[in-house]
Amino acid sequence: TISIDVTGQGFGGVSLPYATAPWYSLKRIDLHASSEHTLRGRHSPVEVQLVHQASTMSDATAGRQLVTVSVLVDCERPPSVEAVWPGLLQERSGSRGGVRGRSAGSAGQDPEAGEPGQ
Repeated sequence: TISIDVTGQGFGGVSLPYATAPWYSLKRIDLHASSEHTLRGRHSPVEVQLVHQASTMSDATAGRQLVTVSVLVDCERPPSVEAVWPGLLQERSGSRGGVRGRSAGSAGQDPEAGEPGQ
């Protein structure tokens, strides 16, 4: 699993389909080299998870509300991460976000929390 921190990078977000729904800003993109979820009982070679967090002050004080959108990618031969996104595995610093590897066991982890065991 590769996790990309995109907090504050202007990638947008989502809102749920009701009048009082808060805006959820994109916080993290997770790439899984075998899907965590299935479609008709079958895993996909790649899963992209877009993790969003409620972005209004009242929502932030109410808790860490998350919305995750998962996209299953069906391809015969999945390309390597390096071929898809050059430089993806390079650590970035400052406001440009960061990239880090995670074990599959930390999926669903709070985007603001540190790595397991920290």
